[in-house]
Amino acid sequence: MVFLRVSILLFAMISGQGIPGGILAQDSRAGQRTGSARKDSILVAARKEMAIGRYWHASNIIRDFQANQTISDSELAFLLAEADAGWANWSGVVDELNGKMFPQEEVYEVRWLLARSFEELEEWSSAYEEYSALIPEDSERRAVVMSRAARVAFRMYQLEVVLEILSDLIRLDPALASWTALEISQRASDLGDIDLVISLLPLVRSDSMAVEVSWDLEAKSWLAYGDSSQALESYSDLLGQELTSLQKGQVLNTVATLKKSKGDSVGAQKAYMESFKVHPEGPTAATAAWALMGLEKVEEDWILEWAKVLEEQREYHRALMAYDKYALLVPDSVWERPGVQMARASLLWRTGRFEDSVILFRELVETDDEDFELAVLEQWLQARRNEGDLSAVRTIEGWITERFPESRPGTDIVASRGHSAYSRSDYGVAKIHYTAIQAVGAPHASAGLSRMRLGQIYLQEESYQKASEIFGAYLKEFPNGRRWEEATYWLARSLLELKRDQQAFENMRELSRRSPLSYYGALAFDALGEPYDPRMPAGADLTTVDWLQPLLAALDRFRLAGLDLATDTAVSDLIEVVEDDIDASLILAENLIERGFTIEGINLGWKLLARGAVMSKRLASIIYPFPYREIVYREASEYNVDPALLAALIRQESAFTPAIRSSAGAIGLMQVMPATGREVARGAGIAGFAPASLETPEINLHLGTRYLLEMEERYGEVGLPLVLSAYNAGPTRARRWRNFSETKDILRFTERIPFEETRGYVKNIVRNIHIYKFLYEFDELGVR
Repeated sequence: MVFLRVSILLFAMISGQGIPGGILAQDSRAGQRTGSARKDSILVAARKEMAIGRYWHASNIIRDFQANQTISDSELAFLLAEADAGWANWSGVVDELNGKMFPQEEVYEVRWLLARSFEELEEWSSAYEEYSALIPEDSERRAVVMSRAARVAFRMYQLEVVLEILSDLIRLDPALASWTALEISQRASDLGDIDLVISLLPLVRSDSMAVEVSWDLEAKSWLAYGDSSQALESYSDLLGQELTSLQKGQVLNTVATLKKSKGDSVGAQKAYMESFKVHPEGPTAATAAWALMGLEKVEEDWILEWAKVLEEQREYHRALMAYDKYALLVPDSVWERPGVQMARASLLWRTGRFEDSVILFRELVETDDEDFELAVLEQWLQARRNEGDLSAVRTIEGWITERFPESRPGTDIVASRGHSAYSRSDYGVAKIHYTAIQAVGAPHASAGLSRMRLGQIYLQEESYQKASEIFGAYLKEFPNGRRWEEATYWLARSLLELKRDQQAFENMRELSRRSPLSYYGALAFDALGEPYDPRMPAGADLTTVDWLQPLLAALDRFRLAGLDLATDTAVSDLIEVVEDDIDASLILAENLIERGFTIEGINLGWKLLARGAVMSKRLASIIYPFPYREIVYREASEYNVDPALLAALIRQESAFTPAIRSSAGAIGLMQVMPATGREVARGAGIAGFAPASLETPEINLHLGTRYLLEMEERYGEVGLPLVLSAYNAGPTRARRWRNFSETKDILRFTERIPFEETRGYVKNIVRNIHIYKFLYEFDELGVR
C-alpha cells in the first residue's frame, strides 16, 4: 500500500510537473553517472504507460525529460513518436522523426509512422514517398502498405501508379486489392472519372462482399460522368439481376427519372409505378409517389397510398396535396371515408393551417363511433398543443377525461397533471390525480408510474400502510407488469417500516432471485445484507473456432489498412455468419469487443440471450465488457475514484466506444461535451485541446473523471445519485433537485428525479456498479 502511494507520487512528479530542477542541477560527474539511469527510468515509465494505452501520458513523460536535454536521442525520439501516434498527434510524429537518423532495425517502423502521419495530415506526396519505400520490404504489413500507397497515389492522381500497385496487390491479397479498388473507384466516380472506374471494376468484382456493396457502382459512375444514355442502359441492365426490393425500387426510380429527362413520360410513369409496387415504403416509395403525383395522368386508386407514404415520411405538405388531389378527383367518396378527412385534418395543423384543421375536427368529432371520436380528440389536442392555445388544450383534455377516463389518452392526461404537481412537490394535488387513476385501474404505462409515485408520496408522509397497499395492489393486478421489480422493492421497504420483516425479506429474496441483474435486484441484495451474487455459471471455456480465424484476420487487415467500408461490411458479415452457432457467436462477440467494436459485441450478447443462451459470467462479461481496464484503473487510482464507478458510467454513456458522438454533441467514452472538455482541459494543463481530442480514450477519461469529481465536490454530500444527475442533466438542474425533501433517503431521491432519462441513467449506473464489481472482482487496490 505504501509502495503504491509512493509510486503514484513519483509518477505525478514526472508526468504532471516535470522532473524537479533540483534533481537536474547536479555536477557534471553526477550527471555522467546518473544520466543513463535517468533515461532508462524514463523509458521504462513511458513504455509502461503505452502498454496500457496511455499514450498521451507517455508522451508527456518523455517530453518533460527531453526539455532538459541538450543532445537529441534517437531512442527517445522514436518512442515519443510511437506515443504521439497512439493519441493521434500526427504533427508531433513528423516533428520527432522527419529528417533524423535512426538505427537500421528501426527504419521500417520509422517510415511506417511517418507514412501514416503524412497520410493523416493529407501531405500526399510525402506519404507516398514513405509508403513506396516500404513496399519492397518482406513484411506481414506489405499488403496493407500497398493498399494505403495505392490510395495515396490516387490522391495525387498518379493513375498509372495506382493500377501498377493494385495489379501487384491482387496477387498478394485479393480481398484487400478488391476493397482498395472499390474505395478508389468510389472517389473516381464522384470525380466523374468513368475510365478509371471501368478499369477498376474487374478488381472490385473479384471479392463477393465487395460486389454486394458496389452493385450499382458502374451505373452511378455513368450518371456522375454525365452520360445519361449509358447510365439508363446500365441501370436497366441491373433490373435483370437479383436485387432486394429496396434496390429494385431505387433502380426503377433512377430509370424513371432518366426516361422523363428524355421526354418518355409514359416510360417514366411505368417505372415509377413499378418502383412503388415493388417497395411501397420508406424514402424510395415517397420519391416515386411524389413523382407520380406530378405526372399528368394520375391513377385515382393509388393516390391515397401515395399520400399515406408521404405522410409516414413526414413530407406533410406533399401528403396534404395528395389528399386534396384525391378529394378533387373523387369528391363524393371523401366523406364516406372519415379516415381520409382525419388525415387531412392532421396534416392541416402540421403544415400550420390550425384554424382550417379545427373546423374539420369539429365536423369529424360528431360521430357515433367512439374509437374514431377519441382519435379525433387526440389529434385535435395535439394540434392545439402545437399551436400553444392553452385554453383550448384544457377544454379538449376535459372532454377526453370525461368521455374516455379509462383510455390511454385519458390516463395520460390525468397522469400528466399529477406529475406536474409532483414535480413542484404539491403532493396533495398529485395524490388526487394519482388516486383517480388507481380507482380506474387503467393498465397503461402512465398509470403504472402514477401508482409508483402515489406510493412514494405515502412513504414521504410516513403512511407506510397505505404505501404497502398501493404497491401490493399493483403486484396483485400486474404480477409480471413492467414495474413489478419496482413495486416489489418498495413494498418490501414499506413492510420493513411496518416491522413486518419476514414478509419484507421474502419479497427481497424473490426479487434478488427473479431479477438479479436489474437495479432493484441489486438493491435487494443490499437490503438483505448479502454480497451481490447473481448466481450464474462460469460459462463454456471454448476459446476458438477454427473457421472464424481467417475471417477475423481479414477484418484486422481491413482495419489496419483504414478501409472503413470493408471493415464495417466484414463485421456485419461475421455477425450474420455466426447467426445459428452459439459457441461461434460467443467467441465472435469477445473478439469484436477486443477490437473496439463494443456495441456490436454487446448487441451480439443480447441476441444470444434472446436465442436461449444461459446467462453465464462469460456472457455477462460480453454484455457488460471492460475494455481499457488498465487506463480506467490508473485514472481511478490517481483521482482516488472507485474504478467500478468509472466502468459503470462508461458502459452507460458510450458502451466503451471511443469515437461515439451523441445527437447533443457529447463525445467519447464518458460523453464529454466539447465546451466542458475545453474548460476542464484548461484546468488540467492540456495544451492544444480540440473536440477530436475527446475521441482519445485516455484524454476523454482524464477529462471526464475530472468533471465527475467537480460534480462530486458540489453535490457529493447528498449522495451518488445527485452527482450522477448533475453529470447527466447538468449542474443547474442538480442544484434545484438537491432541495427535494427526499434527499434524506438517496434511493427515494432517485425515484423523485423528474426526468425519466436521468432517472433511468442513475438507476442503470448503480446497477452497473454492482455487476462490474461482481464480474471483475475489484479489490481495494484495483482489478485482479
